[in-house]
Amino acid sequence: MGWFPTASVPPLAQQLLPPLSSSLYKGECGRIGVVGGSPTYTGAPFFAAMTALRVGADMVHVFAPPEAARVIKGYSPELMVHPSYDRNTLRESLHRLDALVLGPGLGRADSSFETVEHVVEAAREKQLPLVIDADGLFFVSKKLEIIKGYKKAILTPNFPEFGRLYEAAFNGTKAVEEKLKSGEAAKELANHLGCTVFQKGSKDIITDGAEVELGEEEGSPRRCGGQGDLLSGTLAVFFYWAERKNLPSPSVIAGKAASQFIRLGARRSFKKHGRSMVAGDIIDEIPALIADLDGYSE
Repeated sequence: MGWFPTASVPPLAQQLLPPLSSSLYKGECGRIGVVGGSPTYTGAPFFAAMTALRVGADMVHVFAPPEAARVIKGYSPELMVHPSYDRNTLRESLHRLDALVLGPGLGRADSSFETVEHVVEAAREKQLPLVIDADGLFFVSKKLEIIKGYKKAILTPNFPEFGRLYEAAFNGTKAVEEKLKSGEAAKELANHLGCTVFQKGSKDIITDGAEVELGEEEGSPRRCGGQGDLLSGTLAVFFYWAERKNLPSPSVIAGKAASQFIRLGARRSFKKHGRSMVAGDIIDEIPALIADLDGYSE
């Protein structure tokens, strides 16, 4: 069954799971898009996409430039990979999705900034749940107006990314350590931008500017690359599920649930692999963790 008994599961994630039934049609449990990837960074969008699938999304589409898309296609036949950041292609495809991840492995080329702008614009038009991570956050910090007031957006900055966003929002003012630790800085940023902020750290802080939740589940002492991508993929699925259930503050509920889920998955994986743990090992833990949530474990 894994390292933990069935009772030791992320409680919020358990509440979000949609019931399975033979009457469901393909896509009903979620169609997720991941926009990211570049010649140097092909792993990040793959990790986000595969995590979304393993968590329970029915279909995941990856949008990447041709040179990255060819590589990502080779990683898994389970993913639908589109070799284009073309504005019209993306806009047409977004209308078939339920939630979107923007930024993993995107890179910082000037053309990527245009991609971020038109993806956010299209997501806002469709009112699509949107998770922005990694290089997507870098470009948002350069032009905050593109995200301001979009309540269905979740920004997932780590420490340096949060600093860039905060300074961009408050005219170069740095957040003081006390506010960073208490969650007050994240709350200020969320209020200023009008969206949800998921401040990643030893203790995750999730806030929509009104409600503040903490992710304090014990995770792994090993910080391997790619864990943020796993979080983004999980968060997109949970955000869609929370909205589908018409839960109050769905972005905050999804954030806390995703924090608990990935931390628990990392903890299980670290017990097996220790210092040698990599992001793929955490993905391998997801099926057993989901089975525990569903109550299917033996």
